[in-house]
Amino acid sequence: MEKAKRRFRFNFIDALLLLILFAAMALLGYIFLWKGEAPAQEAAKTEIVYVIETKEIREELRGLVNVGDKIVDTVGHYALGEVINVQYSDMIYSGLNETTGQVVNSPFPNHVKVAITVRASADVSDSAYSIGGYRMSVGTKVYFRVPHFTFSGYCVSLTADSADQA
Repeated sequence: MEKAKRRFRFNFIDALLLLILFAAMALLGYIFLWKGEAPAQEAAKTEIVYVIETKEIREELRGLVNVGDKIVDTVGHYALGEVINVQYSDMIYSGLNETTGQVVNSPFPNHVKVAITVRASADVSDSAYSIGGYRMSVGTKVYFRVPHFTFSGYCVSLTADSADQA
């Protein structure tokens, strides 16, 4: 008995495999050949003023942040601007009175809350502010240092400086 020659037939599975192969080659070509350089948009520069609020700072650390200090991000080492105002206030703890269901505010002894106002030059794009590559917005947690103090806080307000607006 002679073996019958099998004839090659191109079917749906073969087409699907070829399509997957071409898609994979196109993806690899895109990844390796594209430099990732999109046309750069010129970001508008403006001066911004923002406030970082830190909580539960020990009383003996009062006075370590001063007007004129340069503030630097401790994670990425971004220059975040210059301190233009520092306000200290008593730390208040808010708790719930379980019997009455009312919120009770009590002093937190030997601790202060610090509001640090900072002025910086920022790039504006798509309604976001970027200070030397550091994206800043209200609610951003900021890990920062000044010459005599390292801590973290949240950006609680951010405004474009009206003196710089044209």
